[in-house]
Amino acid sequence: MLEWIDDITAFIFLHDAPQKADILFIPGNGHAEPSEYAAQLYHSGYAPLILPSGRFSVTTGGFDGQKSGARRYEGRFETEWAFMRAVLLANGVRIAPFCARTRRRSPIKTPFIPADARTRKS
Repeated sequence: MLEWIDDITAFIFLHDAPQKADILFIPGNGHAEPSEYAAQLYHSGYAPLILPSGRFSVTTGGFDGQKSGARRYEGRFETEWAFMRAVLLANGVRIAPFCARTRRRSPIKTPFIPADARTRKS
């Protein structure tokens, strides 16, 4: 009966199979699913690094909390970045300590560097 909705959805929302990459970028948000999916891709070997980004909503001036996800993540998160960090840690992504210089330069967008991928020699 509503096949036309499925046709429009298939046209608008394209989905490509994941491919190997140097880094997985997660845009700032309050949804757990993108970070959970990034953790799955990380564990499957699609990328050695994950870069979450985000501070808070420009419309509300703050982080409004977790908006979706079957699993609830406990804690008080001041930023989208802190929320995504908690999701990644809970899903087994090992995170290296902060680099002081990087943190000073960019307190919001600091990459999650797995301990086993901290240094690379070309």
